[in-house]
Amino acid sequence: MKSYILLLLALFPVCLFADDYVNPVVKQEIEEMLSKDQITTGKLLIRVNKLIVVEQEEKNPVPAVSELDRRSGFLIFKKSFMEPVYYNTKPSQAELNPASFEYFCAPGHFGNITIGLVPLETGEVRVDITDLKNEKGDIFKKENIDIRHVKHLLKKTSLGVCKVMPEMIIKGNPIKTYKDVTRLVWLMPYVPEGTKPGNYQGIITLKMGDKEKREVGLKIEVLPFKLLTDPGKSFGWFCSPVDETGLKDYKNHEFNSIASGFECTVLSLSGGKPVLDFSKMDKTAAILKKLKLGECRNIAAVINVYQDLNRLGLKDFTPEFNAAYKNTLEQMRDQAEKLNIKIVFWLVDEPRESLLAAFNKNFADTLKLARLAKEVKEIEIYQDIMQDSQFTDALISEFVATFDIMSPHCALKYCPKIIAETKKQKKQLWFYNSSVGRFGFTTWKHGAVGRTEWAYNCGLSETTVKNIDTWTTTRPGDPACSVVYPTAKEVIPSPTFEWASQGIVDYRYIYTLEQAIEKAKKGTAEAKTAATRAAEKLENIKKLVPEYADTVSGYLPGIEDTWRREIADETAKLQKITE
Repeated sequence: MKSYILLLLALFPVCLFADDYVNPVVKQEIEEMLSKDQITTGKLLIRVNKLIVVEQEEKNPVPAVSELDRRSGFLIFKKSFMEPVYYNTKPSQAELNPASFEYFCAPGHFGNITIGLVPLETGEVRVDITDLKNEKGDIFKKENIDIRHVKHLLKKTSLGVCKVMPEMIIKGNPIKTYKDVTRLVWLMPYVPEGTKPGNYQGIITLKMGDKEKREVGLKIEVLPFKLLTDPGKSFGWFCSPVDETGLKDYKNHEFNSIASGFECTVLSLSGGKPVLDFSKMDKTAAILKKLKLGECRNIAAVINVYQDLNRLGLKDFTPEFNAAYKNTLEQMRDQAEKLNIKIVFWLVDEPRESLLAAFNKNFADTLKLARLAKEVKEIEIYQDIMQDSQFTDALISEFVATFDIMSPHCALKYCPKIIAETKKQKKQLWFYNSSVGRFGFTTWKHGAVGRTEWAYNCGLSETTVKNIDTWTTTRPGDPACSVVYPTAKEVIPSPTFEWASQGIVDYRYIYTLEQAIEKAKKGTAEAKTAATRAAEKLENIKKLVPEYADTVSGYLPGIEDTWRREIADETAKLQKITE
């Protein structure tokens, strides 16, 4: 089905939430997630031609419906959890009626299994899972499997353009379904520490009302080794604000550092010396300490510092400004040391020569601020960069030479020259905003020390009522790039957040194998031979990893699981030899 515009001009008498709207998911599903004010705002924005809603393109034909499908009330299909499943997604014939759903996982981690449903009528589908048992009779309890499903929201995909997107992975069983509106069931098995290795098998039962139940197999392989953590790598998001509920979920999803949350405010000048408010940094540090986070380096934005100094009457790069700027960084350094947190200083956001906003500086002024910061002892300075095309080769070289950490995009070949120059000068490489997908293999390929994306919970404020009704992504001012939806009791993830989380797990598999190889090199002749073989396998995988991700999810759906499988097998072999 070709893409087409559902809502065109303000003169069209079409209402987003009208009863006769052609897309039932908008009326039946999206509206129930919104407050009355948001519904009214949505109508108004469309009527004045501020929002255009486009249909998601679907290439597969409508699949054939079997007698079993009719008796159960739905079609069932299998896709990788890395593939977006929209309300109008149609499975291919090969994806229909799988015998089982499978996943493999190391102890202490969770997996992602997705089950696709195409309901033939409106109703409720209950999902039940039996306990799973391995070949030795060990039990994997069903309580360790979180049953969720994906809700759709109207989400901005570009300026003024919206799509109905799979956004919230919410709890709830039975699952409400609508006729011909594709629904994704999301299972999240958690493998507790100490779970014995083996292949665990059970049954998933799906039943709509009084119709015939469907049963499919569930297989979870628990691996015979634990994953290690590389202490030198920082994976995180831009978070604003930082709260305990959010960071607890954040940690459970493998993220170990944050950007933002460490800022200070310059309140006044006393004898030319800045008087600082550290309350935000103190609060963030307290949460990190409580959750045992913060051991990795975090990004501390000091973008507001030059703005605060300007507000207090100091003109950029005067002697008074320079002294106050450096002293502010010194005080922040000392406060971070006192709080026992590691920070790098983010001086300017995306420097550019034109279209400057309050948080931007041009290239010359960015370099001036960096040189001032370099005069402050025992700090590292970080700079995000948008794309090569803004820079001459000489300017790229100068930026890399000046900063300790360069943080360009690694998606869509925006910054190949900056990445190459950073490696050439042996500076630290840190990626940002390079795709919200599964990014662990790319990080490893380039040897980056960190990866940060925008944004974890953008739009949330201290005064926001934290319930689902506040989190429509069509509201004015929301950049529509948050990957979670905070509520009072939990943080509701999106599919893209789950993808990113598994990217970090990918990296931990790689690091675990690298450490196993180093250990085996010191062992017996058999171990050394196995280490050589594993190293070659790892190097071959690295060659297959693209230099740059060119899709939202990263690569081809599921290819990371293939690489992870090969890495897991080599790790298990080495562990057995070196035990």
